[in-house]
Amino acid sequence: MLDSAMISILKTQVCFLGTSHDNVPRVRPMRPFVSEEGTVWLISYTDTEKTREIEANNTVELCAVDENSNVLRLQGKLAGEEKLPLEEKEKVRRKIV
Repeated sequence: MLDSAMISILKTQVCFLGTSHDNVPRVRPMRPFVSEEGTVWLISYTDTEKTREIEANNTVELCAVDENSNVLRLQGKLAGEEKLPLEEKEKVRRKIV
């Protein structure tokens, strides 16, 4: 579960998503969206190299540093949109747009 300090970093800082492809690390800047329930959403187009890497290996790390040099590192597995409940996806889409 994310605490308020973690959520603050996720909402205010540029984060960096780490993936891996053929044992080569890839890091990209991302702006996550944090839902009211504390779910971290990473929004990306479906036809990208990043999405293909995640489909092949969904274990990732999301990192950020705030203005006080506090470091946040979240490790886990990303779920594709098709694995999430429709009502949750629609709720997030309405808030992002």
